[in-house]
Amino acid sequence: MPGWSKIESACDDKHPSLCVLDALSTADQGYRTYSRACKDAGIKPIIRPYWADLPFVNIFQSIVPDLLHQMYQGVIKHLISWLTKAFRHDELDTRCRRIPPNHNIRLFLKGITKLQRVTGKEHSQMCRFLLGLVIGLPLPDGMSPARLLRAVRAMLDFLYLAQYPAHTTETPELLQDALRRFHANKSVFVDLGIRLNFKLPKLHSLEHYILSIVLFSTTDNYDTQ
Repeated sequence: MPGWSKIESACDDKHPSLCVLDALSTADQGYRTYSRACKDAGIKPIIRPYWADLPFVNIFQSIVPDLLHQMYQGVIKHLISWLTKAFRHDELDTRCRRIPPNHNIRLFLKGITKLQRVTGKEHSQMCRFLLGLVIGLPLPDGMSPARLLRAVRAMLDFLYLAQYPAHTTETPELLQDALRRFHANKSVFVDLGIRLNFKLPKLHSLEHYILSIVLFSTTDNYDTQ
């Protein structure tokens, strides 16, 4: 099953499930026609998927959020790499070594910019000091860091709100606001020459967190971690 974002981008004028079903209906018109229709819909040319005739199933809603792979090993991993490119490597690592010992934050005494095979747990530990790590650092050419700080804070807000063990009617609105603030300020990474676009499937997946929480409750019910 391909990613939701790929299917949505191919089905701008209709719901993704209808777009996919239309492509599947061409299976009897020859493999070439079927293969082309599936490619246009953003799916693999599989004959008769098991869910096609299930009347009460929206297969796309079964692709639920995964904090470990989508957030910690996805968006947060990207965010840390963007910050590493925005600021000097040595300055970030030096700031890591300056964090005073405490009982709640792991110290990365060798810094974070040269780590390899970083685990989700380590990304989680970095998030605890990530915003403080970049506050006060100057950007190249005298660019104001305000948008960058807003984007980092918004993504961290979204991350921690998505992990709430209980939700009210207000928390989905807070999630939506955090995502809105990130998208409103993410252009700073384009202006810095770090990104050309934000066509990242794991970033797009955040758009579906709110609906999944409303339908299936808190994300700890379906997080692979």
